[in-house]
Amino acid sequence: MNVTTKFILAAAVIVALTVLWVSSSMTPKSTEEVVMGATLPLSGDLAFLGEGYKNGMELALSELQDTTFTYKIIYEDDRFDPKTGATTASKLLSVNKVDGIFSFGSPVGNVVSPLAEDYKIVHINGIASDQNVAVGRYNFVHWTPPYKESELLIQELQKRGIQSVAIIAANQPGTLAVATQVEKDISNSDVTLAGYEMYNPGETDMRTQIAKLKTTNADIYMLVSMSPELEIITHQMRELGVTAPLTSIESFEWTTQPELFEGMWFVNAADPTTEFVAKYEARYGTAPTVGAANGYDAVMLFVKGVESAAQGVMKPTSEQVTNALHNIRDHKGAVGELSVDDDGLVVSEPVVRTIQNGKPMTIK
Repeated sequence: MNVTTKFILAAAVIVALTVLWVSSSMTPKSTEEVVMGATLPLSGDLAFLGEGYKNGMELALSELQDTTFTYKIIYEDDRFDPKTGATTASKLLSVNKVDGIFSFGSPVGNVVSPLAEDYKIVHINGIASDQNVAVGRYNFVHWTPPYKESELLIQELQKRGIQSVAIIAANQPGTLAVATQVEKDISNSDVTLAGYEMYNPGETDMRTQIAKLKTTNADIYMLVSMSPELEIITHQMRELGVTAPLTSIESFEWTTQPELFEGMWFVNAADPTTEFVAKYEARYGTAPTVGAANGYDAVMLFVKGVESAAQGVMKPTSEQVTNALHNIRDHKGAVGELSVDDDGLVVSEPVVRTIQNGKPMTIK
């Protein structure tokens, strides 16, 4: 074998080893796949929020690098209906046998939580005001809690010199969690609760409730509602001659008609970071809807739990992932720095927003 041949063989060996090293460094260490399931409102009145939440999850999925496992998400449409959500969640758990499940909002979250406990599968809800969704070992909620939102709302009422407020709220777990918290906190403040009325989701005539509240002459009306009843209530209030200003916790971003609330202030869950907004807009060409950042965070938190719980290349058990999630502290999330508390809650800070030129913007 001459010198040239030896040189060529040596070079070939070096190239082969280099390709092998690069290839191994660019691919996951394990061939195992971690499957996540998400039941979201992808049709119906709140589809625009469900799609935004899904976009946030997909953005997170696209950014995963150097993970031990490969990850994918199976989506199901629950139309924000608890009965449908029970069916879609059951399918994801029993048929698809997902390693983790995600839900959207309190109504569906409340039916997924017991299923997650039965199957002993991690469940993360990214937008539930009802903290009962987090009850149980395997359930987590990533949303600004009502007690923080209520505290900020009352501070803003006092700052603006508003002495009385009347509440009209939807009779469903998430909105009731918010309205009940505000009712409790107002009783310990110098603001007066002038009236409180409820309606059932699906109602189209709330004039009776509005007429009762009108007699209170409240300084401001607080709407704790969502589309389409939110828009119906607003139009019917104006029809009945209610001219007092409106406010809310979250509701003004649960509508496709924000122009109805032009110039009005409200309290909302935590803002997404400017970094997340920029990434979202670059990918989807539009601003993120409320909750989209929480969808992003839900995926990243779950993946962080799986990766930190992994023993070599073996996929961790759900119990191990749960333990890892409970130990997450100071995670850099899309709504700021996040930690998981002992109750499975990922607490974030609320903001005061207003509708300006048909779009929500933060003022505090």
